[in-house]
Formats: sequence, structure tokens, C-alpha cells
Amino acid sequence: MKVLKIKKMSKGKYKVTFDNNSNLVLYEEVIINNLILAGKNVDSKLLEKINSDNYKATPYHLALDYINVRMRSREEIRKHLANKKFDESLIDEVIVKLEREGYINDLAFAKAYVNDRLNLSNDGVGKIETALNSFKINDNIIKEVLVNVDEHQISDKLDKLITKQKKLKSKYTGNMLKNKILNYLINLGYDRNMVLEKLNNHNFRSNTNIEKEYQKLYKKYSNKYSGYKLDMTIKQHLYQKGYDTSDLNNIEK
Repeated sequence: MKVLKIKKMSKGKYKVTFDNNSNLVLYEEVIINNLILAGKNVDSKLLEKINSDNYKATPYHLALDYINVRMRSREEIRKHLANKKFDESLIDEVIVKLEREGYINDLAFAKAYVNDRLNLSNDGVGKIETALNSFKINDNIIKEVLVNVDEHQISDKLDKLITKQKKLKSKYTGNMLKNKILNYLINLGYDRNMVLEKLNNHNFRSNTNIEKEYQKLYKKYSNKYSGYKLDMTIKQHLYQKGYDTSDLNNIEK
């Protein structure tokens, strides 16, 4: 069969129309490597090679499209192509090519990822390290990028997060509030000792008048309980908010 015309499409593809009314959508390098021009005769052997070349080019271009959205790790590319059901050997070839051309670089990826997470999220170093491990970044690369994290930046983030959490959890006070913030920050991946050192420099005593809190609870439970039972019920709720024994003993009833 003979090539009638070649029409350029998007994303480096061309539509090739043959004289038997059949069409092929081929990547540019397949067109070039097989010298496909209008008027060229394509026999069955050449057609088989063209289709094979185009199939091999497909995962490469899919990976480029994936990378164009944002920088990707080697493992992300591998998973993306594996989900498309390409052979593992072909995926390996594509990854080698992309690394050779500079489209995949796990060190550059790790540096960019750490920078983004530190500046655009509340994540601490521990959570960022876990994420890098999930991308199967080499341990030496992870150590290299994390050792350069600015401790002053982490310290500033902690201060801001603690201040914010104190406002968000204002219904708590004292050690209750302190422990809630401690657990929150540890879950975000911050070092426990560093967090405790920061927390010890903050005041967690509530600005709320405990007597007002007591009277509010008294009105709520006085119709249901009385005497010792009422007193213990109110104190239990105040304990849960973080008030300590000395606070409770100073309440004027």
C-alpha cells in the first residue's frame, strides 16, 4: 500500500493515510526513522516494523506527558507505565532513556520535593522522609537532601503551628492542650524532643475564666445531679478541658 498523505497532529503525532483508506497515528520519530513520506510504498514487513517502533515509542511519550505535569521520580514513572500494562523490559529501556536525557533525576526530584513540602505544607522532616522512601528514592540521596534542611526554617514552622493550634484548640487548656499539640506535631513528622523544647516555651493556661466555665457546666448538669455527683461531673469535664487540680480548687461556688 502507498502513503497518500501525512497530517501533523498534537503531542508529536502524525496521521498517516494510505491508499486503501486505512490510517495510522504515528510518533514523529517513527515517521523519521522509517523515512515515511507521501508516495512511499509500505509492504507488510515495513508495516510490521512501523507498528513495532510505534508501540515502543508509546511508553516514552506517555512518560513525557506524565512528567510535563510535574517532576517525577523513577519509581513514579515505573508505576505509571506498569499500570498501562507495558512489558517490564520496555519500561526499563524507557527509564534509561529518560535518565540519559535528563527527564528523570531522583536527586533533583528529592530536592524539589523537600523544598515544596517544607514551604507548601505543614509536614515535618520525618513525614517528608517517609514520603521519599515511598518513592523508593535511594537512601544516600535522602540523607543528602535532608541533612541540608534549614533548622531555623523548621523552628519557625513549629512556632507558627503551635500558635495556630492553640487558637484552634482553645476549648482545651494546660497539659491537655499541650499534649494534643504534641501529638499533632509528632504525627506531622516533627522530632519529639524539638517539639517538647518548643512547647515548654509556650503558655498553655487558658485565658477563659474557669469560673465562667464552671457556671456554664453547673447550669447544664444541676437539673440532673446534685451534691457530690454534680461536683465530680463538672470537675471531670473541666479536667477534660485541661484544667488542673489547683484551678478547680480555687473556684468560688
